Amino acid sequence: MNAWLNYTSTKMIHVNKTAEGKEFANISISCPQSKTGIATLAVNLGQVIDATRKDGTVVEGYKNILLGAEDKTRKVSIATNKKGTSYKQVEMTNGEIAKIVAEARKAYRASQAEA
Repeated sequence: MNAWLNYTSTKMIHVNKTAEGKEFANISISCPQSKTGIATLAVNLGQVIDATRKDGTVVEGYKNILLGAEDKTRKVSIATNKKGTSYKQVEMTNGEIAKIVAEARKAYRASQAEA
């Protein structure tokens, strides 16, 4: 089964190029392991898909990210200091990444309900 990051704000998606000129997307996600609270991971541009409603209309400002098989691992870059000037690569499964994002969204919704 594939893991997805649905309804990811386009503000969290940054298109970059490799040294060879190939484009890819850097995705910023909430991550409690990171000293800044944010981690990044890279995906192919083909894995960035328009977010749509049930009726098929596109949701402006949001994309769905196909991570791939839940048990497949990928490198995630996390900050090792609060300034965000030092990073390390950690391996996480796509399922773990999706779970971290889902938990962060749940915590955010709970904090907004209390306000």
